[in-house]
Amino acid sequence: MTAIAQAEWPANLNGVQVFVHGEREAMKEVRKELFDRRSLDRSQVSLSGYWAAGRTEDLFQAEKKLPVGKIL
Repeated sequence: MTAIAQAEWPANLNGVQVFVHGEREAMKEVRKELFDRRSLDRSQVSLSGYWAAGRTEDLFQAEKKLPVGKIL
C-alpha cells in the first residue's frame, strides 16, 4: 500500500490502468487510495481480494458472500 501511495502519478489520470490483486484487508486500503484519494474510475481498475489472512479457502469463499467480505 505504501508503494502505491508514494508512487509518482501522472497529472492526467485518464490513461492510467491499475491491476492489483492480493490479500483482502490490504485490498480495502488500496481501494481507498485508488478511488477516494486518486479518484480513479472503476473502469480503470482491476482490484480483487482473492485470499484472506488467517482463513481457510472454504471460510474465505463463504465470507465473500457476506457484506463483511465485500471490497466494493
